[in-house]
Amino acid sequence: PSIVTQIATDPWQCIMQSAFASPALGALGLSALILLDVGRRQWSDKHTWPTAIRHYLLFQPLKCFAQVRLWCVVRDAERGEAVQRKLLAELLERHHDTLYAKEHGLQNIRSLEEFRCSHPITRYSHYRPYIKLIETGEADVLA
Repeated sequence: PSIVTQIATDPWQCIMQSAFASPALGALGLSALILLDVGRRQWSDKHTWPTAIRHYLLFQPLKCFAQVRLWCVVRDAERGEAVQRKLLAELLERHHDTLYAKEHGLQNIRSLEEFRCSHPITRYSHYRPYIKLIETGEADVLA
């Protein structure tokens, strides 16, 4: 098939192939696709081509990043218990040398079940003495 047919059917694949063949050609193709995409969008009357391109180049990567983060949140939500267990294990490992962990026997806890059995549900008042120590400059109290 001709290059025109290839671009019309799958422009991204065409750009990727040309980028491997010649980086300059790939950059040119990517620039052309960006301009094409910018030209197809609805812009306010106040946008000029340069401002529209700047807006596009700023927000398209952010949009892609947000889509990846959303995918991660959804993936983690689907396996919430496993994520929470992993987070608890990381927190216990990271803070096992703190005063709080030593005083409450958190150093040897290895599972969620052990944590639930040995550590009660707490309120702010439970942490108030530790916060006072932190305010006086004490290190390794809670974190």
